Amino acid sequence: MSQQVYCLYCGGKMEDGEASCPHCQAPSHFQERGFAEGGRLRFILYFTLFAIAVLLVALWLPR
Repeated sequence: MSQQVYCLYCGGKMEDGEASCPHCQAPSHFQERGFAEGGRLRFILYFTLFAIAVLLVALWLPR
């Protein structure tokens, strides 16, 4: 059973799973969205590589 929510743009009532508001056609911010497949692992990998790069630059700079 879905519940009624209000559009952030026009204030009209809509179902919580709708892709857009039926009144103003604005995109809904109440859609259930999942993470992209492998998104968390990719984030951890990029963050780790960024942290290593920052550490190497910090060690390379003259003191």
